[in-house]
Amino acid sequence: MLILNSVKEHPFNTLLDFFDSLKFELLQFDMFCLLKALDLSGDWERALLLFQWLVSDTGSDNVKLDNQVVELMVRIMGRESQYAIALKLFDLIRIEEYSLDVRAYTTILHAYSRSGKYKRALSLFQKMKEMGLSPTLVTYNVMLDVYGRMGRSWN
Repeated sequence: MLILNSVKEHPFNTLLDFFDSLKFELLQFDMFCLLKALDLSGDWERALLLFQWLVSDTGSDNVKLDNQVVELMVRIMGRESQYAIALKLFDLIRIEEYSLDVRAYTTILHAYSRSGKYKRALSLFQKMKEMGLSPTLVTYNVMLDVYGRMGRSWN
């Protein structure tokens, strides 16, 4: 609770420095709970900034994000229509390495569609099916949108 309140009360423009100063403590903390608590309290921007900080740290292999954290952030960014930011982050962490649910993959497919990255959407949809995930009606609608935007029909 102390860390959550500290993150919520700290000025937004200095949060990255704050995260750096608490790096050891933050990396020992249950990130899913902290991100979820920030989101539920209406501070999704702080949750996003914390996630971005975590992603920047994963590049050094010090941190391995778990599936729940990645899935939560996919949902938050999808709900908030932050597709461009989502795609930048998920290009950095190679989303295919995570076992996400069909809803998370559908959100990412939607982000690719909205960003004009149709080939990436097609590739991810194929990988999703290869992993054994069953597309939902929403997933199929997103893929129909992808094909429509590409000016192609879909069998």
